[in-house]
Amino acid sequence: MKKSLLLPILFLLATHWVSAQSSLGVIDILEFPATVRSGDSINFIAVVQNTGNVTIPNGTLISISMAINGDLDSMELVGMDTLTEDLDASDTVEIRTDQTIRITAPQYHIGGVNIIVVWPSANSILTTDSVTRQFYVDYAVGIEENRGNEAFELFPVPVQDKLYLNLESGVELEEVRITDMAGRLLFRTELKEVDVRTLAPGTYIIKAKLRDGQIITRKFVKAG
Repeated sequence: MKKSLLLPILFLLATHWVSAQSSLGVIDILEFPATVRSGDSINFIAVVQNTGNVTIPNGTLISISMAINGDLDSMELVGMDTLTEDLDASDTVEIRTDQTIRITAPQYHIGGVNIIVVWPSANSILTTDSVTRQFYVDYAVGIEENRGNEAFELFPVPVQDKLYLNLESGVELEEVRITDMAGRLLFRTELKEVDVRTLAPGTYIIKAKLRDGQIITRKFVKAG
């Protein structure tokens, strides 16, 4: 009789141990720019969620790590924070990176797309979810005009509707990017004609990448 009772009790305890566990996941990244200039430094916020069904207690230290372009050897600790209150199931907490991340080669692809993976960790707590973010690292040309050669002509300026790029014969265009003065990417195209009617009046930056690798940067004004 005792054995017949003991087996169901052990089964119930084992089931509870398997189903009740602490786990963490990063579900979003905030304040991470879509475009970063080479040499710039950035910080961001990781939104961490209790993805388990057990409350994570006040005082738990949560760390945020980051890997670059799928290279686990480049994984680095970029932030940590201690919970100031219990984190119940499905609750979230925002953790800002306290390590400034400098965007330089060779870790990052300059003039191309990069991918970071961010995930959380804490002692004796399972990590279940990470977030992948893709962003573009631009050349460090700043916001000053870099006219390169005179093979590039931009008109009309100021512009209201469509902005046209005129290239000399033999000059091939690879890509055009338009950003605001803070470097945030607004448009990307391979065409020589850009519809800017949706832009608010103000000053913007256009960067044309030529097939020979040259980057030409100009400012232009969107009229009201």
